[in-house]
Amino acid sequence: MSTANGPVSLTAEGTPKLSDIEGPELPTVNRLDAGTVISSVTVPWDNTDYNVSKGSLPGSVYDENYCTSWIARTWSQSRQFTFTFDQGYEMSYLIYVPDLGMDVQNNNGKRYRDYLTRFNIIINGQKIEESKVSFERGKDNEYFIVKFPKTTVKTIAVEGVQWDGAGNVSLSEIAFYQYGDLDDSITALFANDSHTALAEGVDQDKIDALRARAKDADAYYVNLRFCSTS
Repeated sequence: MSTANGPVSLTAEGTPKLSDIEGPELPTVNRLDAGTVISSVTVPWDNTDYNVSKGSLPGSVYDENYCTSWIARTWSQSRQFTFTFDQGYEMSYLIYVPDLGMDVQNNNGKRYRDYLTRFNIIINGQKIEESKVSFERGKDNEYFIVKFPKTTVKTIAVEGVQWDGAGNVSLSEIAFYQYGDLDDSITALFANDSHTALAEGVDQDKIDALRARAKDADAYYVNLRFCSTS
């Protein structure tokens, strides 16, 4: 019997190999360092497909690595992750990045990122009304900007939802952002909630300054229509 050693594999048998995946460049201004501020995570372990999920949970969903991800085992069980922070942080949105691989599922041949239809949000144990949670899709469903009422958040539960019977949702990266003053500054430009009339004392210099901040590619997510006054 030969005692020679063969090449050593760094990938455990049955675990998908990690391939290079280029993902979206997320804003960095006011982004919380998840590895520092997250003190604990509750994972939907019973609804984890270990055959296709990549990396070690829970860190794999906030390691800034798009090659790692969690993928649900079934649509019919909870997909909820709960994050507890070291202290309360004022927030009004987060960014949810699904699995970005090109793998397709048996259900309609869609990718894991193509099934998300809404998000359930629970903040500090209180479920946020569905009508108060909205989201915007990034190009090709590479990320979702999930918005909710400005709140001081100590604990937040996030669940991506798809229609009953659809393929399984996934999570590759979640990014949390501390609330900045840009949204408030933009709102302060206007004299009414419909943003149709400028507030007293607002001049073109103030408008141009805020427009420049809002268009900074590395700045906050904001509703850019607020910066259009013409």
